[in-house]
Amino acid sequence: MKYEVFFLILVLAHEASAALEIRCTTAYCTEYITETGCSDLTTGCQVLNSTNYGTFMLYPDVCNCCDYCLTNLYEGDECVSGAPGQLPPSEICGPELACTTKDDDQATCQTMTTDCALERVAYDEKRDNGTLGSSELRPECDNDGLYSAAHCIPGSICYCKAPTGERIFGEIPYLNPWNQREMSCGCSLNAWRAQNTLDPTYHIPVARCLSNGRFDPVQCMNGTNATCLCIDSVTGAPITDISTVNVTNLAEDTLSCFDSTIHTNGTYNTTCEEAYDTLVANGVTDIELLPSCQIDGKYERIQYSDSKLCQNTMDFKQSFSD
Repeated sequence: MKYEVFFLILVLAHEASAALEIRCTTAYCTEYITETGCSDLTTGCQVLNSTNYGTFMLYPDVCNCCDYCLTNLYEGDECVSGAPGQLPPSEICGPELACTTKDDDQATCQTMTTDCALERVAYDEKRDNGTLGSSELRPECDNDGLYSAAHCIPGSICYCKAPTGERIFGEIPYLNPWNQREMSCGCSLNAWRAQNTLDPTYHIPVARCLSNGRFDPVQCMNGTNATCLCIDSVTGAPITDISTVNVTNLAEDTLSCFDSTIHTNGTYNTTCEEAYDTLVANGVTDIELLPSCQIDGKYERIQYSDSKLCQNTMDFKQSFSD
């Protein structure tokens, strides 16, 4: 499996982050605030414990030295959809609201009509009229009206979902409410976006994920002389205060994010990835003769080999040896 593209992005991010740490110091921000000043927060953002609090965003400066917040508008409030060249707004439609224009009237904040929002309305109607099924759960939508990353079934499992609602890689047993908080699914979403944006004809290199959909804290570029570094398992951002190591030296005492229950000393490839690389190196290009690996490096649960459906990895290995 080839991780060169993703690793290059990580290295560049690592270097950029290190540069920001040099520039974006406390002293720099103090000087910036003294000389340039920060804009006053809008009214809604200043009201503590308000139900109409503001939406905090990154300040429009590379070092994010100041607080930046837009007041949330209520449903029915007039809004401005914005256009190139206009001044930045000081208000924004609140969570799950969109700035909508009807019949050339003044734009107002209205409930979003995304699939998730509509599914939730349908759920509420079924609950109110007594037709709700015993196993049905109310959909979780994010502030943009898209499906939230994690979906949990009490007493069963939590799994990752794409913004469009389909199930994607990443799951854990749902044993307690904390399990749902574990399901950030950032790595799974990263892979889903890549696989739905790039040409699927070719292998798409993505970050190594954990089984729960988070980023593997160790990321390496594949190969004998690969370099490995630590990243944040939720965001995927490189951790700049930890040195990189050569993959041959990968171990618990050389890289602090190394986990002996996940990683192997001196190598990064999994058994599935080793099998894939070995076959490719031997000239095998037929995708039906190559193992299919998940984004955590393990074998896919269902494999196809030489037009035969293999139900497990042992079937696949036997099929190839035949």
